[in-house]
Amino acid sequence: MVKWSRIKTLLIALLMLGNTTSNASNLYRLIDGEILDALNIMSVENCNERTFSVNVKKKGLYYCNFWMLVPSFSDGRNAIYEVLVNGNYAGKISTSNGGWQSVCIDQDSRISLEKGDNAISVIAKGCEVPMIERISIGDNYQSAYIDSYDYKDYLEKAKMTQDMNEEVGQEADASLCVENESNMLLVDRMLPLNYSFYKIIYLSEGQLLRIKTHCKMSHSVDVFYIGQKIPVPHLTQNPTTSELQQDIVNNDRFKLVYRKASSEEMQGLAWKRNSFPNMDYTDFFIKIPKSGLYMVKTRRNGICNSITATISMMASDKLTGEMEDLGTYKDIPIGYSGTKCIIPANVSDFVVMTKREQVDGCDPMLFVEGNAGNRIVGFSDDSGYGVDKEFGISYADAYIEQKYKVKTSDVHIVNCWSLTPETSCRVICGIKMELLQELASPKKSAKNNSFLSIQQIEELIDNCCDNNWRQIIVYDASGKTIFSAKDSKKQFLIKSLKSGLYILKVVFDNGDYNVYKITIK
Repeated sequence: MVKWSRIKTLLIALLMLGNTTSNASNLYRLIDGEILDALNIMSVENCNERTFSVNVKKKGLYYCNFWMLVPSFSDGRNAIYEVLVNGNYAGKISTSNGGWQSVCIDQDSRISLEKGDNAISVIAKGCEVPMIERISIGDNYQSAYIDSYDYKDYLEKAKMTQDMNEEVGQEADASLCVENESNMLLVDRMLPLNYSFYKIIYLSEGQLLRIKTHCKMSHSVDVFYIGQKIPVPHLTQNPTTSELQQDIVNNDRFKLVYRKASSEEMQGLAWKRNSFPNMDYTDFFIKIPKSGLYMVKTRRNGICNSITATISMMASDKLTGEMEDLGTYKDIPIGYSGTKCIIPANVSDFVVMTKREQVDGCDPMLFVEGNAGNRIVGFSDDSGYGVDKEFGISYADAYIEQKYKVKTSDVHIVNCWSLTPETSCRVICGIKMELLQELASPKKSAKNNSFLSIQQIEELIDNCCDNNWRQIIVYDASGKTIFSAKDSKKQFLIKSLKSGLYILKVVFDNGDYNVYKITIK
């Protein structure tokens, strides 16, 4: 956890600069290899500012590189950003190209840092929120270098797929997702976790947003409200440690000034547009009904293999109404990784979450699609305090527990990090809390979460009956107990089960238990 002194320094810098909101956690590398988390997005006089807290061991000049997504404009320009260090102007960032890239401050790639805590801020004008994934600090240029090999390789593969007009890919697989009579669904799947284009912008009520995309293959655009900015001084000027801790608990780890969208707001302020049939583009307008932060993301329709697309955005000026260029992102990777997940409307205790199998470079964002997939009705980046411990997931995992106004159809995931664009992650959905906990963090078994044949299941039950077992329980996909045997060799006819997904739990005398997934076809 970041120390209070570090947080205090950051808060003072934020209070001097104005209002702020927060987005997904960002990663930045310090000279000693330490990795810290603290990100804030600020809005000051029609500008949006992203500020990072950085701690160095001694005062001096340090090389600084930014890995960021830069839009290009129709007149040939690229976005220009101002940089502040500890509230003082440090220079500008300008580029000759758009897209994801490693950049430094113009004229001098070094910045002056004080011993201890420092605030590095990057400011963008208008609606844009600077898309900065990593800040790298070093005492020489090489140590501050940001390796982008994985992203470049990922981008080239996406371009090759598109150039080949490859429509064959890994489609969303429903074989592990079985809808039972009550429409309840249990899902536990390992899915590819890949980077796909997303962008956060700030829009005001009444503004007209125009989005245009171009891609050789079928694709979609999602737009949805993610939250509202609140003033920085919602804390006292000198908050106590207890006050700060309470804010951390309530606002997701140092996200002190960003109020997430409510479930009702999320589901009511969401739009989806598909590319025109037999055509390769979209072109649509949205009149913004509520001021706040919106996510714009583009994805391939139902196929995992990533391709590239070009996305352009415009928004009407709040005073003149004239359309202003928000920038174009050329040849940016888009993909899709998801699975069927049918959640009935008005069910309150249904949970959807991710579970990372690796830590480095794996930061999933989770999306729930509703109303036959025509819009996003649920979104999560980080799980928050308490939830991670309860379910055995990490803070960086995503977690959604809400009641849906419409029946859901699918869930999909996107990796926040473009620098680690290809990894994997489990997606777990279920109605029963205790089952989700067991699937997320089983206590003991080399065969946990294995898919077993009928013969294997029968052999397993026979073996358990001959060993120190206490109880055997079989749940259906909704979490309903359909068979339970205690201290008995009572036979259970697996063949009597209907096609579907089941959970087999075997409890032993010492209290340990094994959890198995059973798929009956």
